[in-house]
Amino acid sequence: MSLSASKSNHGMVYVALVILALVTVGSSLLQFPGNVGIYIIFVLALAQAFLVALQYMGLKIEGYMVYGLIIIPLVLFAILVFLCIPDIAHYPLHLNL
Repeated sequence: MSLSASKSNHGMVYVALVILALVTVGSSLLQFPGNVGIYIIFVLALAQAFLVALQYMGLKIEGYMVYGLIIIPLVLFAILVFLCIPDIAHYPLHLNL
């Protein structure tokens, strides 16, 4: 990849991050039923983190070893989240945002 293509990608990713941030703020101002608004905000934050990790942290050009080091903590995180589901079902989250 040439240097000019890399700089143009940085600009496009920056614009995408700004747009996603504005959509996040806008979605927090809308009244969604239940906790749907929180889920939307988390999905948008995940998309922003994905863009930052690929573009600015250089994960786009790394090898398979780095991807293995990323996947292991994500699997452990997913296990911990699924272990919390019985508690969340027993004590529902009531947020008044």
